[in-house]
Amino acid sequence: MKKLASFRKKYIPTPALVLYAVLLLSVVLYVLFELSTPFADFFNRTIGAGVRMFLAFLTSLLPFSLAEMLIFFLPLVIVLISVFVFRCARRDQHVKVMRFFACAFAILGLFFTSFVFTIAPGYRTTPIAEQLGLVPQEELTAAQLRDTAAFLVEQVNNLAPLMTATAPNGSTMPYTFAQMNRHLNSAVVAAGQEYAFIHGFPSRVKPIMASGALSRMLVLGMYSYFTGEANVNTQVPDHSMVFTAAHEMAHQRGISREDEANFVAFLICIHSDSDFIRYSGYLGLLDYFLVALWRTNTEYFHQVRDSLHTNARTDISAVNAFFAPFRDGTIANVSRDVNNAFLNSQGQDGNNSYGMVVDIAILYLAERVRAGVE
Repeated sequence: MKKLASFRKKYIPTPALVLYAVLLLSVVLYVLFELSTPFADFFNRTIGAGVRMFLAFLTSLLPFSLAEMLIFFLPLVIVLISVFVFRCARRDQHVKVMRFFACAFAILGLFFTSFVFTIAPGYRTTPIAEQLGLVPQEELTAAQLRDTAAFLVEQVNNLAPLMTATAPNGSTMPYTFAQMNRHLNSAVVAAGQEYAFIHGFPSRVKPIMASGALSRMLVLGMYSYFTGEANVNTQVPDHSMVFTAAHEMAHQRGISREDEANFVAFLICIHSDSDFIRYSGYLGLLDYFLVALWRTNTEYFHQVRDSLHTNARTDISAVNAFFAPFRDGTIANVSRDVNNAFLNSQGQDGNNSYGMVVDIAILYLAERVRAGVE
């Protein structure tokens, strides 16, 4: 024991030891999330919510994405570390090198710790459909898919004439990025008053400066859990950027599963007082229904698409045209594979999980669809 204590004192600084203890606690919590849904629910709405809110508050003070800055400076950090280690090795300062790496690995462990304390429990919580009291079905029917798509088309067509859509960029957002953020925050508060799983704290959506790189990766946005920031690709057509911003804000509030984040993005958007944001919500959800129809009934897909207002068709074409040059690129393929692997590791159906929002939406909109049909 004395030798172990001596080794620890010589090679592992006390701050690093504390971080390793926190890392061990994080591993235990992660296992508990896997074993107990009620515990994951409790943690997500209490401690997890507090950590996410705190991080969002801190980083909202910055007008830029801190996560993006950290990534930008990563190559420089790697070079500086390499120089430091090389110099220490030349001077035979092995203890100094060991202490440095003990601290470095402890700091790297913070990424896993922040993952556990922010979005990890959200992958193991009670599904939103169950929280809403929706009765799951073993298999949704083609008629339900068609009827719900028709309902969404009606909502989109009611708002589409108010948009200004021109090819190839689609509808133009009638306000600045900062104004969009304010509208979305108001919508989050409104949605949170109706749904307990949507935490209504204010936050700041961050535009990514290197949006061109995200476009090549086919990434519309990302939630950086270690900084608490909702980041969006600003190059995509405006209506898609709005829906993506709402999606990342959903992650920021502990909605980790991709289908549920899409569904909560829809709920946030339709609770807005902005016509453009409500339109973006309905059209963003309809996009997933069109994909589902294309896979199951191409004839009805064309009927639904042709029944859309011209502005809505222009907006859909704008998104397809924007991503077309990147879809078959090496960067896009690697990005898809990495994202697919991560989602599978969290118990989701890989990249297919995004489209599973269709199942939740059909159950949620069933009463409204029936009322419309009747």
